[in-house]
Amino acid sequence: MDSLAFRQLHLDFHTPELGEPLAARFDRRAFQETLQLAEVDSITLTARCHHGYLYYDSQLPARHPDLTFDLLMEQIAACHEVGIRAPVYVTVGWDALVAEQHPEWLERKPDGSCYGHDVGQLRPGWKKLCLASPYIFYLKEQLADLIAHVGTELDGLFFDIVWQDACYCNHCLELMKQQGIDAEDEQQVFQFAKQVAADFKQEISRFVWELVPDCPIFYNDGNMTPDLRASLDAYSHLEIESLPSSNWGYHHFPVAARYARTLGKEYLGMTGKFHKGWADFGGYKNRAALEYECFLALALGAKCSIGDQLYPDGVLQKETYARIGEVYRTVKKMEPYCQAVAPLVECAVFYQKAQQKQAEKISPALTGAVRMLNEAHIQFDVVDQEADFASYPLLILPDDVCLTPDLSAKIDTYMTSGGKVIFCGQTALTGHLAGSPVEAATISEYEKEYFKVGTEAHEHIWYGRGVHASPCTGSRTIADLWRPYFNRTYRHYYGHFDAPPKEPSGFPAIVRNQQASFFSHPVFTPYANESPRIYRSCVMNEVLAHLGRPIVDSRAPSSADLLLNEQKQHNRYLLHVLHYIPEQRARNLAVIEDGMPLCQQEVTLHLPKSIKRVALLEAGTELPFVETAGSITFTIPEVLGHEMVILTYEP
Repeated sequence: MDSLAFRQLHLDFHTPELGEPLAARFDRRAFQETLQLAEVDSITLTARCHHGYLYYDSQLPARHPDLTFDLLMEQIAACHEVGIRAPVYVTVGWDALVAEQHPEWLERKPDGSCYGHDVGQLRPGWKKLCLASPYIFYLKEQLADLIAHVGTELDGLFFDIVWQDACYCNHCLELMKQQGIDAEDEQQVFQFAKQVAADFKQEISRFVWELVPDCPIFYNDGNMTPDLRASLDAYSHLEIESLPSSNWGYHHFPVAARYARTLGKEYLGMTGKFHKGWADFGGYKNRAALEYECFLALALGAKCSIGDQLYPDGVLQKETYARIGEVYRTVKKMEPYCQAVAPLVECAVFYQKAQQKQAEKISPALTGAVRMLNEAHIQFDVVDQEADFASYPLLILPDDVCLTPDLSAKIDTYMTSGGKVIFCGQTALTGHLAGSPVEAATISEYEKEYFKVGTEAHEHIWYGRGVHASPCTGSRTIADLWRPYFNRTYRHYYGHFDAPPKEPSGFPAIVRNQQASFFSHPVFTPYANESPRIYRSCVMNEVLAHLGRPIVDSRAPSSADLLLNEQKQHNRYLLHVLHYIPEQRARNLAVIEDGMPLCQQEVTLHLPKSIKRVALLEAGTELPFVETAGSITFTIPEVLGHEMVILTYEP
């Protein structure tokens, strides 16, 4: 049985000193009724906020100066009375009170300035505390106080802002000296910082679990990357913070969730009720957007969490919880079909650990690969180097992957056992795969080149610099590479953009053998940035060449999500069909206003088990179907934003 609640609420309460009683209008019964009307079954409550204040009746000096009663325990008691879980939020990396009192505990850049966070043009922002400083002892004292105060009512701990920047404070410099780390080497400092964060999580979990064995614990750094592996055993579960209308965007969660589900932990997807991002007071997310974000979480095997921030008066906003309730009532109906599900997958996208901190949450190359496959309705996971590649018939390497010796050896073993690989561009320069269809790769002299597929009469542009590689014996050239007249320079240019194609270069643009396909140029990064449809078509041609046929075969538009899970204990498959289209209506964010209808969608699924019944959850009707050896075909009459197809099979 799943242990995480399905319909969660994450209630921030970052409140500075205001000089008036805090939460003066808090009413236990009204608090309960609002949460119940919204169908919330778990709410994360703030014990310690970014301002550094405590929201319970503590004797420690960090108790909020405006607090006149034990707000946290009143909230917890209100929740437990009506069967709602109440884990507790604790800030870590941002603490304005400590930053002011102990500037020697702050992270420092090489020039001595502080790391921090500015919200748009609003200043000042939070200053980042160093996790290698004595700050940890201050934090432990407050944790021990909190745990003793909450006692047996503690449902879990959510630790926020748990990362370490490349820090050059005195504490880090001394530790680096002791460990023989060269502080002049940025790469060594970066790796040291990641280890500091991992060690911090391990230490805090040991500390907590000695006091409260089996207490649920999660550490949030705003992303979900392979760095998580170093401290995964310090987590009880995973929570994917991903507010699409803020700086995560709608491309983040599909990557993070497909990766999280390979790590062996329960996980949830956290969005926000805000039109924009955290603490966008008075900003309300459109219902259709909230539907999509919650239903997509369920389709990707996650539970749901919606973020809100409590006003200083302690009253939950009725408009917020009315909208949440509209969505959570549907989530509640879907829960029996979303417990203990496993995805049916046919390939994997590789997620390489970053050597330096990325400016983006997810690299464009990984984003482009995930978008392509999702738009083509391919069923896939996102995996790191620790994963079992043998579980997947096909492995796709985004074009920012570096073939280290260890990774090359692992992929060679995978290919020797029958696994197929797609890779591209300068990845071929970083190492060699034994089953590669090309050899002797060199970087191209041209900034941009062109390619022609098969017998097509026209050329397509490659956006980005690629490589020239010779096909191996037995390889088949799928597309030819064409060179331009010249590179564009200040003295030598052609028209508004680049010089047109001149002639074949003699090298392949796409080449394939029985084990792998290779693209001469980056294909996933430009797809994330420019989205040429021909790139997706070419990649899907290679995907199907290696897979044979997809698990899900449909003519649904590329804007639709089709995600297939299995619920073995109930002998059924669940196909989620979602059609909500984020639009870049605003300059700075994408919005969803409507669920877009789909009509008469024929779907063929290639499944290993014989189906005896097909039904629609939302419509509440059964569907006729045609079953042949290894496949089943049916037509969905209408999808209004979301529909779940329930396919029951013989035990």
